[in-house]
Amino acid sequence: MKKNLRPLHCKVSSQTMRNLERLAAMEKCSVGRVVDKLMRDKMVSLRWPLRKEHEKNW
Repeated sequence: MKKNLRPLHCKVSSQTMRNLERLAAMEKCSVGRVVDKLMRDKMVSLRWPLRKEHEKNW
């Protein structure tokens, strides 16, 4: 099964990298998967107020 993946290269501080590695160890996954999960959660949280506004107007 292929996934729709794109390479990403970024620089982070050593503290951020350490925290990403800790989260990856806790989740038993890669650092890239942790970044993906964090981004997905952030986008959902940004969309939630818009969704509530949309439902209020119905």
